[in-house]
Formats: sequence, structure tokens, C-alpha cells
Amino acid sequence: MENQNGNLIFNSNFLARKIEGLNLRIRIYNCLKYNGVNTIGDLIELFKTGRILEAKNLGEKGVEEIKNALAKIGISNSDLKDLYNGKLKRKRRAGSLEDEEKRKSIEVERDQLKKRREEIIRKTAELHELGLPNRICNALARQGIYSKEQIKEQIKTGRIYNLRNIGNTGVEEILNIIKEREKRKHEDEER
Repeated sequence: MENQNGNLIFNSNFLARKIEGLNLRIRIYNCLKYNGVNTIGDLIELFKTGRILEAKNLGEKGVEEIKNALAKIGISNSDLKDLYNGKLKRKRRAGSLEDEEKRKSIEVERDQLKKRREEIIRKTAELHELGLPNRICNALARQGIYSKEQIKEQIKTGRIYNLRNIGNTGVEEILNIIKEREKRKHEDEER
């Protein structure tokens, strides 16, 4: 398996063997296939070039599983170490930096989403006080309607029937709730 210069060599029949014969877990197998690896030769080329470390969705455990499978067919870990020359450790550290950046980005997005939710809750408080169901409050808020006055304007102009995600039943529910509220308000004023 080594030539005079100490480089690894393999015969073409060996290199042409399909990776299915390695009996890898399906996730690892699919990962290799996604990265264009179909044969033992393709897999060894990934190690030689160090691209095994860049293979999408393939981490340390996956590389270990591949190394163990290759060891079963006669390619030792020391042979593989000669091929990729310890680059895995460097990749893992770089990956940690990428993971940290992703985590920070996710935190920023989460904070922005939380602020948007709080703003919507604040703006829709009046709609909820009317006793409108959450579904209708959310549909109105998505269209920039946050108050009883804005609803009345929509009713006056007839545009309430054209609002998205409300429907005729929702409109009837809004009209009934507003009428009921005004009726109670009028009764309270008479007392």
C-alpha cells in the first residue's frame, strides 16, 4: 500500500469500491453522498485534500466512524493521519468561532422578535380590551389597525369586509362586540 517514497497507493479495483460496502450509519452515508463521495477512492481523496474537514454536516464523530470503517477494510488510522495531517483540530476550533457567531446572531434575532411581540401586545391592548378574540386582534394588527376608532373607520367606509384573514364571520363578530360595548356604555350613562 506504500510506494518507495512512502506515499499511500491503492489498486484501481480497491478505489472503485462503492462506499455502501463500508456499512456506515445512514446519516453518515447520506452526508458522504451529498458531498459527492461514491467510492472508496473519492473518500480517500477527501482525506488527502483535507476536504473531509469541510464536508457539509460531517463532524468529528462522523469522521471517526468513517476512519473505523476504513480500518476494517485495511486502511489504518495512521495512514489516514498521514493523509489529513491533523487538520481536524484546526477545523474544530474554527467551527467553534462560527458557532459562537451563529449563537450571537440567533440571540440578536430572538431579542428583536421579543421586542416586536411586546410592541404588538402594547399596540393591541385596546383591541383585547374590547373583548375581540386573539385571532381577530392579530389579523387587525397585521393590517395596522390597533384601536376602536380605527375599526369604526373601517366599518364606516365598508373596508372592514376587505380586510385579510377576517372573513364575514369575523366581521360580524367585531360588529356584535362593538354594538354590545356601545349598548352597555349607553346604559351605564343613563344610570
